[in-house]
Amino acid sequence: MQKGAFRKVRKISPVAGKQVVPKENTTMPAKTNKAAGDDVPKMAIALGAWDPIEMVLARMGLEAKVTVGGLLPKARVLSKDATGFAIYGLHDFGETSPYPSPDKLLSDPAEISKYHIVFVPCSGGSDLGGGTGPKCTGVYSGATKTTMDNYVKAGGRVYVSDWSYEYVRQNFPGFMDWKGGTSTIGSACEDGGGEEAATIEDTGLAAWLAAQGKSLSSVKDAWTHVLGVKTVDDLDVDGKPAKSTPKVWVKAAGLPASTSFEHSCGRVLYTTYHTQPTAEASAPLEPQALALLYLILEVNVCVGPVAIK
Repeated sequence: MQKGAFRKVRKISPVAGKQVVPKENTTMPAKTNKAAGDDVPKMAIALGAWDPIEMVLARMGLEAKVTVGGLLPKARVLSKDATGFAIYGLHDFGETSPYPSPDKLLSDPAEISKYHIVFVPCSGGSDLGGGTGPKCTGVYSGATKTTMDNYVKAGGRVYVSDWSYEYVRQNFPGFMDWKGGTSTIGSACEDGGGEEAATIEDTGLAAWLAAQGKSLSSVKDAWTHVLGVKTVDDLDVDGKPAKSTPKVWVKAAGLPASTSFEHSCGRVLYTTYHTQPTAEASAPLEPQALALLYLILEVNVCVGPVAIK
């Protein structure tokens, strides 16, 4: 069984007629175990401030220990307790981690190239003192530009959500226009973040959710807005000139909300809303979180030579 870099190999003994397939044989592996025939893409998270992607991955079935703690006790996954994926960043002062800082993950070619998928969930602080709205302070480092661009060109996948949009706008310019965006870093950060009516633009995603008895009629915690997507002069998997147009998977309030685009051998995925609403990190997974699982599977399908073994 294989989808993208998720792969499970099991021996079966066919019998005449209909085959009975054990559920275990078609369940996504919790972590890579070559001896057992299990492969999971190498995934890393640059820990965000607001979008608990590490909790979502753990509750999707990837191996990780969920604990409760912090100044305001809540469920979370510490970097030392994630064995099915890597977390770069700390929740608490005094916490230890087997990994360096998130900045090193995103700016060091040797570090980022260890992974198939890198998540940059919503982060950054608000500067509300002047009454001019959020500024997404501390959300972007220019040292990442060449590293992330080359990583995607070589076949890597990058997932970015909400206030961390500058990691798409600055590193992969031209593909999207953000509401309120100017030359100032963080200018497209908005307040509000309420619930917005949503429509699924991809029939495969709609069918996949429907098969689970779910729908995506609305999304929560959308603090940025994409006004539109544009075709960009880019390179294909062979390094030849090509046109690249972002695919819109989901719209919210009539605007693109989940989009992805190919960049040479790799892909970039961006959502204006959180994977799982911050206030509901410990609640049952929202349809918008389940939609992420589908998109992870889809955008991880190879578009060229696999750069990471």
